[in-house]
Amino acid sequence: MRRRWSAVFAFLSLSAVGWSGQASSLTPSESRGKELFLTGESPSAAPITAFFGADRLELPGSAAACGSCHGSDGTGRAESGVVPTNVTWKYLTKSYGHLHEDGLQHPPFDSESLVSYLVAGMYPGGGRGDPSMPTYKMASSDLADLVAYLKRLDNDLDPGLTANTIRVGTLLSAEERLSGISRTIRGVLEAYFDQLNREGGLYGREFVFESRELASEKETALGEVKAWLAEEAPFALVSSFTPGLEVDVQKALAEKGVPLIGTFTLYPVTSFALNRDVFYLFPGLVEQAQALLEFAKESNETAEFRVALLYPENASLDDVVTAVERSCRKSGWAAPLMKSFSPFSFDAAAAVGSLRGEGVDLVVHLGIEKEIRAFMEAAAREDWAPRVLASGVLAGSLVREAPSSFRKRLYLAYPTLPQDRKDWALQELSQLMKAHELPIDHIQAVVSSYAAAKVAVEGMRRSGRSLSREKLAESLEDFYQFDTGLTPPITYTRNRRMGAKGAYVLAVDPESPPSETAPVRWVDLE
Repeated sequence: MRRRWSAVFAFLSLSAVGWSGQASSLTPSESRGKELFLTGESPSAAPITAFFGADRLELPGSAAACGSCHGSDGTGRAESGVVPTNVTWKYLTKSYGHLHEDGLQHPPFDSESLVSYLVAGMYPGGGRGDPSMPTYKMASSDLADLVAYLKRLDNDLDPGLTANTIRVGTLLSAEERLSGISRTIRGVLEAYFDQLNREGGLYGREFVFESRELASEKETALGEVKAWLAEEAPFALVSSFTPGLEVDVQKALAEKGVPLIGTFTLYPVTSFALNRDVFYLFPGLVEQAQALLEFAKESNETAEFRVALLYPENASLDDVVTAVERSCRKSGWAAPLMKSFSPFSFDAAAAVGSLRGEGVDLVVHLGIEKEIRAFMEAAAREDWAPRVLASGVLAGSLVREAPSSFRKRLYLAYPTLPQDRKDWALQELSQLMKAHELPIDHIQAVVSSYAAAKVAVEGMRRSGRSLSREKLAESLEDFYQFDTGLTPPITYTRNRRMGAKGAYVLAVDPESPPSETAPVRWVDLE
């Protein structure tokens, strides 16, 4: 049983709908049956054996778990030309019985005949069962638990789903220096889901949007996340913003099976081994750093740079460090100098003195706008102008306001630019912002969270009324060149969790007229 906005950065997240009614807590027997259904293993550790075919090939039950073929919702998943039977109780017990493709007809199942089928492979009233379906040897108590759960399978909804509501959540940073971005994301998501509710929701269900602001202290923040997930986990998270906590947050979500489809963050995790239910719209700093260094190499072919990575000490940047080191090796440059700084008291003059003294001439700066600006202004006062590489999202208005001494020496990477945006999408977004009287602050976060919500709703729509977290992931894995109207087309597969793999890179020229667009190049990371 188996627009006229400035350059944008966007990631995604989503939520979903359930089907026949609000799920109540499972009984102990039903809970044990659910574990057996999904894993093929007995909660009591009693052995379970599966037998296949006329030769009764013997395998452990874990190799033939019900949910692996029939899906977590029991409706069946086509595989290798075989379509497993729907095993929801409503289907198994329909009053007129069953007529199979081979012409065999039999009465409906009941508890007793279903046990007989599982053990002996015989349909109700006689007749050999589907040859692709294994039979099982397991304790009578496990069989009873499994049947008990199958009776509840129809309305065993994932957490955060009821007959009438879809609970969507987001986690946001409470750090004072980042509070503006958090407010922006929360405002856009609240407005978007409120608008959907005014239009009737989705498949008759209303969205319930929740946001949680996390403490700046790591252990306290993780405790808040775990407590929330234990008490009232949402169906999924949308466009979360938790700089420095990504790895730990993903671990906590993975433990509870909560999808994170989309994240807007300064320091995104791009290793998807933590949680396969993480979907991104765009590359994070890992890929942006790679694109920037490749651009620097190609633009200055004869230069051998001494590279430094300047980063906030509280960020989880192991992936970025590895990527920068790899890119330097690939270019034949020396290993990069790693220098951290306090995000609360960045001493730009000290950083300039230290890096200049080390002979650095290319700085990958992972701070936010005010920190990048302070660094360049301090360098200009010392008549020093190394090449500075940064994320355009973090650099903000520096694309127009960089010190003149850094003309074409400040390289910014963007996952998307205005040419990706279409008039109809800009009009939609503008109308939403005006209708809810939202300020146009932190444009990157505005477009990010809006595009994330659009992808989310499309994923839900494609999943249909009978939605589960499993179906949600499957619907996203079928995305191909999905057009948000604001971003490059989004594509996912079973093994690809990044919607658009690449980055635009531009060499900033602050002396150019504001009406002129700096030349950009797309660096493909496929």
